[in-house]
Amino acid sequence: MVKNLLFLINLLHRWLKLLNHSLTGSQMVAFTFAMLILCGSMLLMLPIASADGSSMRFIDALFTATSTSCVTGLVVVDTGHYFSWFGKLVMIVLIQIGGLGIMTLTTLLSVAIGKRINLRERLFIQESLNLNEPSGVVRLSLNVVKYALTIEFVFGTILAWHFYSALDIGYCLGILACNLCLL
Repeated sequence: MVKNLLFLINLLHRWLKLLNHSLTGSQMVAFTFAMLILCGSMLLMLPIASADGSSMRFIDALFTATSTSCVTGLVVVDTGHYFSWFGKLVMIVLIQIGGLGIMTLTTLLSVAIGKRINLRERLFIQESLNLNEPSGVVRLSLNVVKYALTIEFVFGTILAWHFYSALDIGYCLGILACNLCLL
């Protein structure tokens, strides 16, 4: 399972490197978003993602992954009963990536591993955040992530305290509410 996921991440990284030189900023954002949806679909199709161990149909997994990545909340099954903790975690990660933005999280990961953001990447970030100039895009991206995670934690804690019998519901609602407000 972990080996397959690492292989998929490595393959995606190689594709992005190959396409990085031939795609414009808008095309790169659209491509990575499509890959996010496809990867989310594949993860939701795994038997570990459902509570009863069955596999979800591809079209249902594709719809659910697209809906959660776009933070619309439409599903074809009852999320609370159909999905296991793993399936719910996949959906929360898709919501988080879709809500904060792929380029924002890519910037965060690049800074976290100590990689410098070059001009081409700054232009990608500028285009994805719909900014007029590339100055300050890294700082802005990091501030967006910092404030979003802080708001999610605060409201998640309040909601978890309110739903004291189900702490995961409180934090999931906090993430959902924050990402819906960011859009």
